Amino acid sequence: MSEAAATARRLSRPAAPALWAAAAFVLGRLITFAAGFAAWAGNTIPPTTGRWATGDHSILIHGMFARLFDPWVAWDGFWYTSIAKLGYLKPQSPAFFPAYPYMIRGVAVITGSTVMAAVIISVVCAGLAMVLFYRMVAARYDARTAAWAVAFLSLCPTSLFFGVAYGESLFLLLILGSLALAERGMWVAACAVGALAALTRNTGGLVCLPLLFLYAERRHWTWRRVRLEWPSDARLAWLVLVPTGLLLYMAFLWSRFGDALAFVAVQRAWARSFALPPVTLWHATQQAGHALRMTATHWPLAWSWVGPGGDGQWMYAMVLLPFVALVAAIIVLVLAWRRIPAAYNVWTLAVVAVPLFSPMRGIALFSFPRFLLMAFPLFLGAALLTAHRPVLRWTLIVVSVVLLAWLSASFALFSWVS
Repeated sequence: MSEAAATARRLSRPAAPALWAAAAFVLGRLITFAAGFAAWAGNTIPPTTGRWATGDHSILIHGMFARLFDPWVAWDGFWYTSIAKLGYLKPQSPAFFPAYPYMIRGVAVITGSTVMAAVIISVVCAGLAMVLFYRMVAARYDARTAAWAVAFLSLCPTSLFFGVAYGESLFLLLILGSLALAERGMWVAACAVGALAALTRNTGGLVCLPLLFLYAERRHWTWRRVRLEWPSDARLAWLVLVPTGLLLYMAFLWSRFGDALAFVAVQRAWARSFALPPVTLWHATQQAGHALRMTATHWPLAWSWVGPGGDGQWMYAMVLLPFVALVAAIIVLVLAWRRIPAAYNVWTLAVVAVPLFSPMRGIALFSFPRFLLMAFPLFLGAALLTAHRPVLRWTLIVVSVVLLAWLSASFALFSWVS
């Protein structure tokens, strides 16, 4: 019996899918920490010098836990932990919404370290998000599909952000929590959790769209038949709770900086501006072509060029990987469209569209693969589309694991990965 057939047989047992999903999540975090630890251990640059000097050294841990936690506080992680420790002091800080950093501040009272608190929150929230994701998919499809959906999400290359000082884990947990509550008919609670999502990320308010579609699904509405009934459908008014998270943050920014839209204005510091999606796609295609030409000129690739921290690694992470991620997202979205609930498809479209409307100058799809982590229906689509294609399924898993290790090591060396 082949290994793939043996695995399929094991997954047919009642408890096996849940165990497989849990194992995939744990494996993903172990790969991230092991690759990062190995890269950090071999790094000759002290953590408070060189490129690490761009952050606040006082936040980092010293001693036996330094190698375990410090590699995961880089880039946005410095902003989140600095806000947790010092508040919104710098002009660029409004770009980072308050739910995650203030949760870090609360947990740091127990851990004694903002770094440790940030990493623990990310891992725990990611684990809870996977539990919700598994249950939501299993309720609509079956346990085996749910297990593979969780595996694709837990092992995807940018899933390293589920264990670093970034707000991705918390945001995903809140989005899934809001939708899961709506699917169970707990409408007020769903909208309240949606408000927390809007307090976590600037795109959190978009959860109103899938919530509305889920409500329509429960009411058996169609495009041709929408029948509002009083007083039962007055519950729709609770959707106004969702944007209150954003409004609260805007009120804070007004009192702190005198600008309620400071989180929008500060995007100029990252060279982001409005553009139409076709323009963004055209620029992304051109940049990906340039990356491929650069690859051809450096073939065979030297490890110093393509390895963690190398010039090629930066180019792939900023340009080529985002373009491949966009193409893959479009393929999965189109092929799995009719097999995925309308509410989920709407959320995926929102997650994909927002970065296309706000590209970075010179790097059109900057951070796009990380944003796609929130498009959980894409990973459900991957599980559905590969259900009868074991070779393709395992190939994708293996490639994902390799890229996850590569990006994790790169991130630990303070290289930009997404």
